[in-house]
Amino acid sequence: MYRSAMGFVKGLGFGVLACVAAAAIGSYQMKKSRRFRRNASRTMRTMDHLVDQVGHMLK
Repeated sequence: MYRSAMGFVKGLGFGVLACVAAAAIGSYQMKKSRRFRRNASRTMRTMDHLVDQVGHMLK
């Protein structure tokens, strides 16, 4: 039981570490690159439309 719990905690820790690293890199790129900001904005808009369409299909 202890080993499986520790495996879960380790996986959770690595997941949090990966998210923090991705957020730091993304934040740096958002400040540095106009092209990255434009692409990120376009991607977010596309995802918003996709989620909106799925919501309409489920109604």
